[in-house]
Amino acid sequence: MNIEDVIAIQDSLMKNKQDYDDERYMEFIERKRMRREEDISGVLLLNQQTKKLRGEAIDLNIKTKKTQLDEEWS
Repeated sequence: MNIEDVIAIQDSLMKNKQDYDDERYMEFIERKRMRREEDISGVLLLNQQTKKLRGEAIDLNIKTKKTQLDEEWS
């Protein structure tokens, strides 16, 4: 093995390390994007549930008020 072989091996090692690092970085970005999408989905679901609960509370309020008025007029 001569110096050119050693240099070629070092170059290959550096290239492989860079390829590995690039792949890990892309995986990190993908996980970060997926986490963000999950957070957004959670917020949207929470908003839907909140709207539903508000609607149910309003309906209950209307029914209660109607029952009170019916009792007053009876």
